[in-house]
Amino acid sequence: MDEQSHVGIHADNDISSQFVLTFGKYTDGQLMIYNNDLDSYIKVDTNNAIIQFDGRNKHYVSNIQKGLRYSVVYYKNLIGDIANNRHLLE
Repeated sequence: MDEQSHVGIHADNDISSQFVLTFGKYTDGQLMIYNNDLDSYIKVDTNNAIIQFDGRNKHYVSNIQKGLRYSVVYYKNLIGDIANNRHLLE
């Protein structure tokens, strides 16, 4: 869980979709997800909604102008997958 953090444009090293939920009383702070060509993006309001998206696409959260924004993000990455399936590597 995170409060008031800001991460610039990035892509994650997940191995599947992410799920994100934000809550709080705030303005702006939308999830901005770029298309593959990086020439356009969609703006997604995640407040009080569970949103599924591919975090391997470049994305960021717009600046919060007012209030507090809390976020919960669920994702699966390769490190966790290797740790849970170590027996497959032996």
